[in-house]
Amino acid sequence: NWWSGSNWNWSDQSTPPGSTVTSGIGATTVMDSPGSAQRPYVFVRGNDGHLWVNWWSGSNWTWSDQSTPPNVSVASGIGAITVMDSPSSAQRPYVFVRGNDGHLWVNWWSGSNWTWSDQSTPPNVPVASGIGAITVMDSPGSAQRPYVFVRGNDSHLWVNWWG
Repeated sequence: NWWSGSNWNWSDQSTPPGSTVTSGIGATTVMDSPGSAQRPYVFVRGNDGHLWVNWWSGSNWTWSDQSTPPNVSVASGIGAITVMDSPSSAQRPYVFVRGNDGHLWVNWWSGSNWTWSDQSTPPNVPVASGIGAITVMDSPGSAQRPYVFVRGNDSHLWVNWWG
C-alpha cells in the first residue's frame, strides 16, 4: 500500500518466482547517491527457505533470489537497513536473518555484488529470535555502523555491531 501524493494505492507484487512468501523480514529504502531518489526494497522469506528481495529499479519492480547462507536455510528475519560509509556515499542494503543453524547471518550489498557473512552466535548461545537492526553514527561526519539486536536461547538480549 503506497502513497502517490494524493491517494493510497494497492499494488500486487505477486510472489517470488517458484516460491511463495512465508514471512516478512524487513523493508528499507536505498539511495544510490545522496542526491538520488529513494527506491524501496522489501525482503521476505520464501517457502523454499531462501531470502528474496522485491525492489524498485526506478521503472520496474523486480524479484531477486538472494538464495541462502552457505548450507543453511533462512529460519526467520530480523531486519533490513542501509549503511553509508560516509555522509556522501551511496546507501548499501544489509539484511539480517537467523539461519536454521541458530546463527545470525547478514546479506549485504558491496556496491557490485551481494555477499553472505556468518555473524555466528553470542558466546555458546544460539540466536532464538530477532529484535531489530539499526545504524549508528558517532558524529555527523562519520560512517554509519550496523547494530543488530537478537534474543538468545538464554532469554538474554544480545547485540552484534560493526566496530
